[in-house]
This record gives sequence, C-alpha cells and structure tokens, in this order.
Amino acid sequence: MTAPSPDAAKPDDAPGAETRETLTGRSFTADSLGFVIQDVARMLRSAFMGRVAETELDLTVGEARALVYVSGGAGMRQTAIAERMGVEPMTFCGFVDKLEGRGLVERHAHPDDRRAKQVLPTDAGCAALDRFAPLSREILADATEDLTEEELRVFRSALLKMRARLSIPKG
Repeated sequence: MTAPSPDAAKPDDAPGAETRETLTGRSFTADSLGFVIQDVARMLRSAFMGRVAETELDLTVGEARALVYVSGGAGMRQTAIAERMGVEPMTFCGFVDKLEGRGLVERHAHPDDRRAKQVLPTDAGCAALDRFAPLSREILADATEDLTEEELRVFRSALLKMRARLSIPKG
C-alpha cells in the first residue's frame, strides 16, 4: 500500500488547502484557521451592522447578541447569561442597560435569590428579534452560497465541537 500524497487531504477545488500541520500552527499565515475564523466573524458582524443600520432597530452587534442570549435563556440569572455569551458581567450589564432603556428587556429579582437579577425579553424585544433574524439569515445565506448542504453541516458541526472544547475549564 502506498502512502497518500501530501495533496490527498486537499479537495480538488481548494488549491493550497491547509493540512492538519498548518492548521495546528506550524505554518502561521493570514490564511491560518484562527485568522480565517476571525476574519469571517468580523465580516459577518460588519455585514449584519450594515443591514441593521438600514432599519430603525438601532442595535449594536453586542446588543443584538445580548438580546438573542436573553431570549434563549429566559429566566436565567444575568451573570449566567453573561458567562454563556463569553463577556464580563459588567459588559453584559451595559448591553442590558441599553436594551432595557429601549424597552426590549426587563430585569426582575430572581425567584430563588432576590439579590440576583434575571433578564427577560419584552414583547418589543421579541418583535425586534423577529425583525433582525431574517437579516442574519440573508447574510449567512449569501456568505455560504457556494457551500453544499453537506459542507454546511460538517462546518457547523466542527465549529460546535471547537466551541464545546474551548468552553471546558482548564486546570
């Protein structure tokens, strides 16, 4: 049995596709996996903000993310939502202050600990989510237009695995 050629791991339509060796940092360029992920995330944020600016929603990406996390974690403590978002509690608090000022979320004393706050979306917050969700879907559809359903499934699965692995506390 012969050893596979170095190009065997590269799809035919991806000249210069990275091997595990280059993915793990032995060859560090602007096309390294970490840079590409960061670039694509920045471009998606920029496209989203451009689309949101065309509406009267007037939300930053951080505020929009906070609203999504609040709606998905309705009833959770404010600090737990901040942790899930991967931001400091004070950063999340700033997002919530702005969202609350616009009537998109409400803070309530947590039923199990009156010192803790839970954040809940208001009807207006849910309506805002309903308005910007299609914008996000359109941007992602455009960005992934050249990918097959299988490539999207594998890509999403890989990112979810990476997020889960990086979420494991070290030590």
